[in-house]
Amino acid sequence: MKKNRVTIYDIAKEANVSVATVSRVINNSGPVKKEKKEEILRIIQKYNYTPNVLARSLITNQTKLIGVILPDIINPFFNQLCIEVEKNAHRHGYNVILCNSFSNYDLESVYIRSLLEKQVDAIVFMAGRITNYKLKKKYLEELVLAKERTYIVTINGIYQDVCNCNIVTDEKKGLEELMQLISKKGYRKVGFILGEKNISATEDKKRWFLEYAEMFNLRTRKEWLIEAGFTFEAGKKGADYITSQAEIPEVIMCVNDIVAVGALKKLQEKKFKVPEDIKITGFDDIEIGKYLSPSLTTVNQNYEQIGKKVIEEIIKKDSKTKTILIPTKLVERESC
Repeated sequence: MKKNRVTIYDIAKEANVSVATVSRVINNSGPVKKEKKEEILRIIQKYNYTPNVLARSLITNQTKLIGVILPDIINPFFNQLCIEVEKNAHRHGYNVILCNSFSNYDLESVYIRSLLEKQVDAIVFMAGRITNYKLKKKYLEELVLAKERTYIVTINGIYQDVCNCNIVTDEKKGLEELMQLISKKGYRKVGFILGEKNISATEDKKRWFLEYAEMFNLRTRKEWLIEAGFTFEAGKKGADYITSQAEIPEVIMCVNDIVAVGALKKLQEKKFKVPEDIKITGFDDIEIGKYLSPSLTTVNQNYEQIGKKVIEEIIKKDSKTKTILIPTKLVERESC
């Protein structure tokens, strides 16, 4: 045999076994007698054989590829989430193709087509179009068509019909616990730096915030609620605006930890002492939060369990659409 043309069929022929047996050895997907397994591995090593992904997919009906589409890999929330998904994927023999859309839905569309062409076993959507309450019909239809060709997992998605599995973190409970903490500490005046309009992380948290403000007897004002964005600069802008009002809140809550870091920076630039003069809270519990001065009070999104569940559901591929709720956890630190 010529080494550069060795196929799984050549390996099977020399080992005097079926192609399926060689496939089980390569993928560690089923029992093979010890002696025969050692012989197959010896032949594989002899020819330095590397399985062809497309050829293997014809045999196993799997490519062992997972596409992940997210809006901003620089954001530590998505960074930590991707790490957990990838760690769990590798444990089960999957490779991950990471697609950073820069919050551009047309680029998402390009990635969807590319991933389907690669015959990925699943596509995982982290935010982006799946969280937009005013999404154009054409972008929804793309998801419906994609679901016909592969398994679709969404994380905190709002469109249940376009996915096989929607993994949802219990952000509402997390926000409730955070506002209950604020109330128990005796603070009454609370503002909120939110993200972008029509995005679920903004619209849902704003609705829940107003609900819990009433429940816990907290006071807010229109001037203390600002939709600034999800970035560090948005946090600086929001904190600057809120603290420029005639009356300012005792606590500024932030839609995520990156916004909270920006808000903290602006408050320190304006000579506010945190938490003495004003308190700050975040959401997500990204790694840097514990190392800030003051360290950041926030809500942990349970990244490890999300990553584990994503891969578990891709492996199972249940035909029935489901929603899985992941618990969050309040993390109390120095900033509030």
